[in-house]
Amino acid sequence: MENHFATCRCPCGQDLQQLGAVDHLLVCPEWKNSSLLYGYAIEQSRSPAGRSMLIYECEALLRLASPKPEIEEEFKVPAKKLPQMQKQPSYDKYVREEEVVSCELCHRKQPDMTNMFFPECCHMMCKSHAIDAIRSQYPIQNYAKCPMDCGYTFSVEEIIDLIGADEFEKLKEKSFQEFISQTGGIVVNCDCGVMSILEPGVPDYAYKDEQGQPISRRAAENMAQFRFRCGNCHKIFCASCKADPYHLGKTCQEHQDFKVAKHCRYCGKVIQSVRPVCSEAACLELYENSCKKILPCGHQCFGTNGETECFPCLEEECAQGGPTIYDYCAICYIDGLGAAPCVKLICGHLLHYHCLNTYLEKRWVGPRITFNFAKCPNCKEWAQVPDNPALTQKMDKILELYDDIRQKGLKRLKFEGMENDPRLNDPNDHYYQKPDIYALDRFAYYECFKCKQPYFGGKKECEENRDRAGYNPQELVCPGCSAICMDGADCKTHGKEFIEFKCKFCCGISAWFCWGTTHFCDPCHTKQNNGDYVSQKKKEDLPQCPGPDLCPLKVRHPPNGEEFSLGCAICRNLASNSREF
Repeated sequence: MENHFATCRCPCGQDLQQLGAVDHLLVCPEWKNSSLLYGYAIEQSRSPAGRSMLIYECEALLRLASPKPEIEEEFKVPAKKLPQMQKQPSYDKYVREEEVVSCELCHRKQPDMTNMFFPECCHMMCKSHAIDAIRSQYPIQNYAKCPMDCGYTFSVEEIIDLIGADEFEKLKEKSFQEFISQTGGIVVNCDCGVMSILEPGVPDYAYKDEQGQPISRRAAENMAQFRFRCGNCHKIFCASCKADPYHLGKTCQEHQDFKVAKHCRYCGKVIQSVRPVCSEAACLELYENSCKKILPCGHQCFGTNGETECFPCLEEECAQGGPTIYDYCAICYIDGLGAAPCVKLICGHLLHYHCLNTYLEKRWVGPRITFNFAKCPNCKEWAQVPDNPALTQKMDKILELYDDIRQKGLKRLKFEGMENDPRLNDPNDHYYQKPDIYALDRFAYYECFKCKQPYFGGKKECEENRDRAGYNPQELVCPGCSAICMDGADCKTHGKEFIEFKCKFCCGISAWFCWGTTHFCDPCHTKQNNGDYVSQKKKEDLPQCPGPDLCPLKVRHPPNGEEFSLGCAICRNLASNSREF
């Protein structure tokens, strides 16, 4: 056979011979950097289709450049020269030998790549070997490996390229059926379009339902066998009866019976009575406070007794994209709206009546007055319920308190010289032209335990609220009421509102009046409650006043450690600064 390999020179300067040329090129950086074919080949070989195309292109280029006769004539290799060809080095097994490719599995030679397969593991083989491996392996193990035992798993794209999409779907179905026969699983088709196999789990007989009650053994076994969570859309439903969401605590048959039976509208128990609730005391109380009107759709209203106007039906078939009985109450986040009578806020959101009523009765958390409890959890608008007279009455009192503190805050803002703060005049600022909100975010107000009126307790940082669940409300006494205990006098001009006491232990304004004798500012009161007993410290161990010019109070007062009334803050301010108020 004529040798077609001529001596040539590598870009690095080394002469290349047929033996060893490929080994040299594989490690030569000069060739990789200068060869146009190298970069193109690397890019093309990233996919199976690209590798096949690369082989076809190389074969076509060699044929175009070769003056040799037709390939059929070259392929007729004399038998006596076959051993000499088989002695070619291993690096040349992927390279066309006299324009011939060889299968690594059966060593059969082919004139081109038409019947050959070159997977990503880089083993050249006949297509028939790969197809046989796929057809024998995939139905059993849901994948197919290279028959050269290299451990490579054929990709889905490679499999479809070999056997076609239709046969691949049939193999997948066989794989599913094989798995089902071995494990007892079932094929589940989710509405999102994904097909999965559900393998039965181990029953959890200690599992509890949404009410915290243990489910029955039959329900636990049903759940272990049919409760399915889609890995694509994460929906949880029953793979047997398709109930969505899954019927926790019931078997499929019990769920079907439950759907057609009459049941309590609040706890869900099956009932036989005429009224739509069971005999449980909690459900009877909820029903007593519910609206008994029947809506035009035929369903009973989910509102409260005595409401002036009913809101739209919450049943799923009537909701039309609005809230339903299964949407959670935004206060408790435990039960759906259908689990208790609801009210519709002026903003349009729905809440359980008893949840909102409890919020309004408990009011703010901690000693400092805040108003988040009286706002909608969803949109932060005032939780006004125009259709419920009882809640409207409670909200009116809360809004009166808010307006009182708002007016006090605006006066305090002017008194503190903060009415012209740059933030109030900056169009890009959150407080632009909102002096009332700015004042309420800067000043702390407390409710006096004695007179029940709000009083100023000092400045506060926006992000800091020293709320304490275990505080003693009896220690919250306004300066006016504490002045009576300590022989303080009202201001003849401004009354009790601006009477102030300094903190006994520092140069701050008091917010707490404890033991009927002692005034604390909020920071010192916090220290006292946390075990840093400022009341037990000697005067010399307390913070020392820097003098009236540098003192935050701007007055001359006794050393810290002694009680001192600051009198009327407005009068004191007028006297020291002659500020018009």
